[in-house]
Amino acid sequence: MKKSKLKISDALGAYVRAKFSRAVEHKQGVTSLLRKCTDQLRGIVPCGGEEDVPICMNITAPMVRGVEGLLSNVVVGSSTSRVFVIKPTPDPELSPDDAASLQQRLSEEIPKILGGYTDAVLVEKELRNIEAGLKTEQVKLSMDRANKLTTVVHDKLIESNWYDAQSQILRSFCSEPTAIAKYPAVRSVEVLEYQDGLVVPVTKLVKAVEPISPYNFFPSPGATDPQTAEFVIEVRKANKNDLLDYAAVPGYDSDGLMYLLEQYPNGYEESDLTVNAKSLEDNDDDNEESDTAVNLYDLLGFFGKIPGSYLVQYGVEVEDEQRLYEAELWSCADIVIRATLNPHPLGKRPFYAASFERIDGSFWGECVTSKVAEPQRVCTAAVKSAIRNAAFSSGPIGEVDESRVADEDDPTFLEPFVLKLVKPDRNNNSGHPAYKLTYIQNTTPQLIDLYTWGENQAYNMLGLTKAAFGNSQDLGSVGRTSGGVAMILKRADHPIRLSAREFEKRFIEEILQDIVTDLMLYSQDESIKGDVQVYAIGVSGLVEQESKDSDLEWALQSVTAMMNITDAAGNPIIPREAPIRLLYELFKSKGIPTDGVFPNFELLDAVNSISPTNSAPGAAPQSPASLLDGRSAAAVSELNSDVGGPYG
Repeated sequence: MKKSKLKISDALGAYVRAKFSRAVEHKQGVTSLLRKCTDQLRGIVPCGGEEDVPICMNITAPMVRGVEGLLSNVVVGSSTSRVFVIKPTPDPELSPDDAASLQQRLSEEIPKILGGYTDAVLVEKELRNIEAGLKTEQVKLSMDRANKLTTVVHDKLIESNWYDAQSQILRSFCSEPTAIAKYPAVRSVEVLEYQDGLVVPVTKLVKAVEPISPYNFFPSPGATDPQTAEFVIEVRKANKNDLLDYAAVPGYDSDGLMYLLEQYPNGYEESDLTVNAKSLEDNDDDNEESDTAVNLYDLLGFFGKIPGSYLVQYGVEVEDEQRLYEAELWSCADIVIRATLNPHPLGKRPFYAASFERIDGSFWGECVTSKVAEPQRVCTAAVKSAIRNAAFSSGPIGEVDESRVADEDDPTFLEPFVLKLVKPDRNNNSGHPAYKLTYIQNTTPQLIDLYTWGENQAYNMLGLTKAAFGNSQDLGSVGRTSGGVAMILKRADHPIRLSAREFEKRFIEEILQDIVTDLMLYSQDESIKGDVQVYAIGVSGLVEQESKDSDLEWALQSVTAMMNITDAAGNPIIPREAPIRLLYELFKSKGIPTDGVFPNFELLDAVNSISPTNSAPGAAPQSPASLLDGRSAAAVSELNSDVGGPYG
């Protein structure tokens, strides 16, 4: 690295260093909380009571696993079940090609209308029909693209190890103050590909979702989320091979990396992280090697505003050196190894964060672990006291008047079914026995009641009933049906539903929307591009579906009961096909096959959309609406034959 560039690197590195020191100092209280959560989850924290009974009633771990299991079935799903849907926006914009195609069809239809009708009212009506038809076609095209995009996104998620990452993020969501994820994170995967007729292993780089340990994440003081924070810093550990690999990746400074390896051949550890970033490793009994034994480097990834003058000197092009620019910068030992402007089209940082329970005005919230900390102390104290009480109450505490014990007897020795010879009472026969036994009252039942009370308090703090919590392990038998999920969530209080929705919003909708944005910008497949929005269908979607099903069932019952009611002319008030249509919608909503059971309502509705006014004098045999939809008289005839029964 050239000397001039070293100075620039030093300046940028010092800039990051100053921000990092601020963040570390501000995070001290959170670091202590993180450590407590980790220890509490592992059951290695003194939780109250007497220390001569070295136990801790770890109710935290099973509760974290239980909540994690419940939420996993609701919001995470699996590689075979989708917890998201991609839909067109309410008024989707078409691609230039699709818009041109519809415009061409419109230009072909208008002359036919103007030449076939003499009545201005009919012309206006047909123009409205065409406008409605175009709108329907617009939505259909957008829906087709959204469906294709959904398949592509699902495949991409499997390739990028999405579901494993989501499970890890959910575990952090339940057990730590704030869960953090990163997208895109570049992940190397080994795949088999055909090349010249041979199957060969190939290393591919894919954009993936990556869980980030809260131990290794440092938001700026006063931050409430990664996007609005002044800056955020990610700490990442790398070995020598990692740094050599980075040297071949575009965007990294190979000179800076080589200089770093030259100056610190045995690794570089941030002194501020000796307690913070390594807390988990310090508690790992299986970790026989220290970090320094494998020559690890602590890399600081800064995401925030950088002075334009610094970036320009480092080789990054900016419009105005006086302004601050959203940038990504990586350094180690104040040596910069990467500096670039934020590549996201909207300037978003690649981080997402959410808490089981938010605390207003804070980046860090509460988790299952922290919420049940005090109940766990109560449970542990109760059990410790019960153990001590059981020991003391298991036998008497004795006292003896040594002056009255026979010379041949040991005053400290007692045995059952033995008569003891004692000397006369020196206190003039006061009635005091030579041997006296005191029995400690057994209070174990009361202490167990205290334990149960503490455990119930933990459930209350989580917004769960014990029954709903216990059945979380049986979710597999319920499945991801709307009724099954609704049944589970009805057993939970409002707070846990809020937690589930928070996870969906931050880690499903926001991340997947950014994945979709990536595809819109960089995919070569134009057939998947459209004006779409990602929606999670875990909590909100399935509960909404359950509500819809209930409404359909109510409507079906009501309509059926009114079928025999007629108006003054004797005509039924309720159309005869109404119950069949409602039952059809109910079948579809519950995923029950409808083919061969119901008429083809989609085709029937298409026929009914054809205006009867199209048979006006001088009009062509086919209506403009029919031409627009591509239907012919033969198709209509076939449709009527296909529908049959009372609908033909």
